[in-house]
Amino acid sequence: MTQYMISITAAAVVTLLVQKLLDGKGAVSNIAKMLCGIFLLLSILRPFADSKFSDMDDISFIHFQDGAEAVSKGANMANEQLRDGISKRVCTYILDKAEDYDARLSVNVVLSEDQIPVPISVEICGNISPYGKRQLQMMIENDLGISQEDQIWI
Repeated sequence: MTQYMISITAAAVVTLLVQKLLDGKGAVSNIAKMLCGIFLLLSILRPFADSKFSDMDDISFIHFQDGAEAVSKGANMANEQLRDGISKRVCTYILDKAEDYDARLSVNVVLSEDQIPVPISVEICGNISPYGKRQLQMMIENDLGISQEDQIWI
């Protein structure tokens, strides 16, 4: 039963990641969502295809609750990994652009609580020329959608 729960959790995490990566990309996204649904359904039904109805007496409601909890934990882990990845990419992007102005900065990104998080504010610390700061402020606003009011420079 533990192996079954692990396989369902893994299938749910893989499905979530694939859907997040392909979200909003037209026909490819729709086909991927359908295939992910089929994959998840087959992962759930696989043990039942090999069992007999007389074996069903061993399955209890508690096991289903444990499975739902495991799936929830897997989804939460996938969401945290998604948030960390977005935050790291935004920080890396800003730091790469800051190198063009010979600036040594540290960046902290705040993400929204949406299902697919987006950067809503940024805190930047370090030394940079006034010209470089203006250029980075405009780049952050134009490229990342973070208004200058939501950019905190320390």
